[in-house]
Amino acid sequence: MPVGGVGVGGRGPWGMGRERVGGGKVLQGNLDPGTLLGTKEEIEARTEAMIREGAGGGHVANLGHGIFKQTDPEMAQVFIDAVKRLSPGILQEAREGRE
Repeated sequence: MPVGGVGVGGRGPWGMGRERVGGGKVLQGNLDPGTLLGTKEEIEARTEAMIREGAGGGHVANLGHGIFKQTDPEMAQVFIDAVKRLSPGILQEAREGRE
């Protein structure tokens, strides 16, 4: 059965998922939900790394295995805002690198 997307776990290197499936598939990328228990800086840095490693094809950014009940909702918003802010520039860089 052909598939259009592949989920990638939150604890492994994202880039490995992109290498395995290529640019023709969408990766559903899972940031380790434990990341949201860290600082804003850690969340932003790990989110950026996830986006960079998964660049080169379609990408759905999300958390792996849900969210911990002790997670501060503000930190979840930091993740969402980081994805929205960082994705366009990183994905543009990836497109330009392929040209």
